[in-house]
Amino acid sequence: MGWLGRQIDEIRSDRALTLYGAALALANVFTWYQWQFRTGVPDLIGGSAQPMCWPFWENCHTLVSASAVSRVLWLYLLLSGVAGAAFLVRRVGAAYALLVAVNVMRTVVMAQDYRLRANQHYMLNWVVLAFLFIPGKRALLHHVLASLYFWAGVLKLDWEWLSGAALYSQGWIPAALVPASCIYVVLLETTLVFGIYARRSWIFWATLAQLVAFHIISWPIVGFWYPLLMFCLLAIVPLSRLLSAPALAHHSSERRRNWAVATLAVLAALQFVPRFFPGDSAITGEGRAFALHMFDALIECDASMTYHLDDGTARTTPLEQTKRLPHRSRCDPIIYFDLARNTCRSLPPRVVDVDLALRSKHTGEPAYRAVIDVAGFCAASPSYEMWRHNAWIRTDQAASATAWRR
Repeated sequence: MGWLGRQIDEIRSDRALTLYGAALALANVFTWYQWQFRTGVPDLIGGSAQPMCWPFWENCHTLVSASAVSRVLWLYLLLSGVAGAAFLVRRVGAAYALLVAVNVMRTVVMAQDYRLRANQHYMLNWVVLAFLFIPGKRALLHHVLASLYFWAGVLKLDWEWLSGAALYSQGWIPAALVPASCIYVVLLETTLVFGIYARRSWIFWATLAQLVAFHIISWPIVGFWYPLLMFCLLAIVPLSRLLSAPALAHHSSERRRNWAVATLAVLAALQFVPRFFPGDSAITGEGRAFALHMFDALIECDASMTYHLDDGTARTTPLEQTKRLPHRSRCDPIIYFDLARNTCRSLPPRVVDVDLALRSKHTGEPAYRAVIDVAGFCAASPSYEMWRHNAWIRTDQAASATAWRR
């Protein structure tokens, strides 16, 4: 029996895992709804909207029509539903193949536009990877979930989160309780979450109840997608508790342990990638594609593009369209980099070049700092490097509004 055969057999032999496969298929159904009706993906990547490319594909353009993208998304929904049903009736071989296809489709669609980047995909991808391809799935899925919560909590260990300043809104939480609630969330994610390993039933179920309550309370702050997706990912926790585990005949305990250690080590190492870049990664955005990006900071920014005309004059226009983007991406320098590249591909009449300027600050800071100040952007033609610092992104902490060239 080959590697994939052993993965399928492990899922087939464990009712908790077959049910969890259906939960992962349902997570993709929720993603489809978000994309189709909330994000407007057909118009975003197949319509007239400006493309916002990922760094690994700077020259992305609209390749298909909005109607074609919509058909792809409906196929994505259909396959997700069929995959879930196949897991429920224990047609595991077909369900496994469909779940692979569904997640490949989701990843390919996400790669079409940087605005589709989200923590939901990051967390779902790690769980799907463990479920589909790594042995010792029951235990490993617990480890991956606990790690994701832990690193999300570590990311919140700063004054912006602990004070509540990083929240977009307080939702159902009374204003007086916001700081205490934020501190509790850090405690829950970094410490209490490990109660999912507890042998004592009251500790286990109390931990699970707190996680569920946390996501319910977060609903009016982050929207429906994240809580519902996390309920799907957390399903393995009660399933493993309620359904007995079969013997793992195909993998030794040492091999399972080695795979678990390697997986968790890679996940942990990626959380440190932003720290290897100079400056404040919440401001520069560098390295954050490799790690979780939670409510660690609320960034404010303004940007402008200066158009140089063929008669020697210039006019400056503020870039306001990014204010419709999610909070965690609307001030990311790569968004403005893409806007400038799109402008350079098709310069308006009489425009010979453009300057790009961006200044940002943490909420509550008194002054903005210059982040981008590129004169003659089209002629300079900068590129965006994912694995190393981009020289055109300023990292000096002392930069302020006076340093921003209008």
